[in-house]
Amino acid sequence: LPHNEPVPTTALSPDEHLMLHRLPKGSVEFRADAVVRMARPPVRSVLALVYDDQWLRGLNAASVFAPVATRMLIVPALPPDAGLLFAEAAEYGIGVGTPSETGVCIHIQPEVWRQRYFTPGGWIFREQVFQLATLRDAAT
Repeated sequence: LPHNEPVPTTALSPDEHLMLHRLPKGSVEFRADAVVRMARPPVRSVLALVYDDQWLRGLNAASVFAPVATRMLIVPALPPDAGLLFAEAAEYGIGVGTPSETGVCIHIQPEVWRQRYFTPGGWIFREQVFQLATLRDAAT
């Protein structure tokens, strides 16, 4: 269901009606002829930073985040064949950077991720990010 948009109940199957009535209270709002999803993910992922000292392993690790965030690989130094590897990273939409005295030197800009739809995996990822952020804040 799209967030905060009424969906006619006639557009839902009997199984979907059953599922809606099993949801936690407050996650959907039932209206006379429609249902509205009120629940939203607790956080929004903006950028997944992957630090690795092996280029290929780092690209593979950053690729995992393709469904949920903009991706950036940070490597300690550029390999000798950086041009070919830059092309591969750009093909996947993964940005590449190296540490510098002032922060990170960006060699390839990451492709900006745009959410096109929700998936259960994406929702779980956001829940996990929220949980980690909450634990970190509690520890400080």
